[in-house]
Amino acid sequence: MCGSPRPPSTAFYSVALRLTQRYTNGIVTEMTGEEFRNLRKTLRLTQVELAEKMGTTSNTVARWERGELQISELVSRFVQILTKLEKNKQRKPSAERKVPKK
Repeated sequence: MCGSPRPPSTAFYSVALRLTQRYTNGIVTEMTGEEFRNLRKTLRLTQVELAEKMGTTSNTVARWERGELQISELVSRFVQILTKLEKNKQRKPSAERKVPKK
């Protein structure tokens, strides 16, 4: 990809908010493969890239997304944290974008 990264879509924030509310309200439900895939895509990561960040294989990520492996609460929380970090990164202006005034 060329240029600056695009900010996550509003759908991304909607999914992230729903998942976060589940945990903050004490309603711990399993994350579905579809929810997991949507979060990965909104982070603009491939299965390989997410697997590398999580210390697992792309095959495992694919199996989570297809519903072949149960997504543990730990994995679910990790993806949510990664999502929040990305959201915060999008909000903060990078040092590269700042142009010094003369």
